[in-house]
Amino acid sequence: MEVNMQLMITPEEFFDALAEALVYDLQQATGKNIRAKNIKRGMSYTKKANKRYSYQVTITEYDYPRRYSSRIDSAKGSNFMTYIVEPLEDGIGVTYNEELIKSNGKTGDTGFSALFAKTTGIRRTKKRLESIQTYVINKRKEASKQGETITDEKHKN
Repeated sequence: MEVNMQLMITPEEFFDALAEALVYDLQQATGKNIRAKNIKRGMSYTKKANKRYSYQVTITEYDYPRRYSSRIDSAKGSNFMTYIVEPLEDGIGVTYNEELIKSNGKTGDTGFSALFAKTTGIRRTKKRLESIQTYVINKRKEASKQGETITDEKHKN
């Protein structure tokens, strides 16, 4: 599955949001305090989905602010996902790729279930990318408000 979208944020803002989510996952999984600047290729952690189901996440590529790839291994198989970020005149272009290789060696699903999975996967991915953009824009607005408050305080004195 591949999804291409244009977002009205910078590559650095996109990667900072991605790194924030990774840091949270890493801290939840390992209990260690990890900084975004320490994220690198080869890092691995186990994430619990619920009491009986967990999966292994391995960062296979981390090229700030251009490319992030990971491999997620579970009893069902391996899921490979990649974000590629390109600067555009207006914002960025994000390409998201995902490939599932089942534990029996087959790629993805087949038949109607494959069509359904692909359609919902694309919709879910677009929503996730839009959520990242909204998060970054809100963070930008908040930082701008705080900057105005500090500036206003200085002018009062």
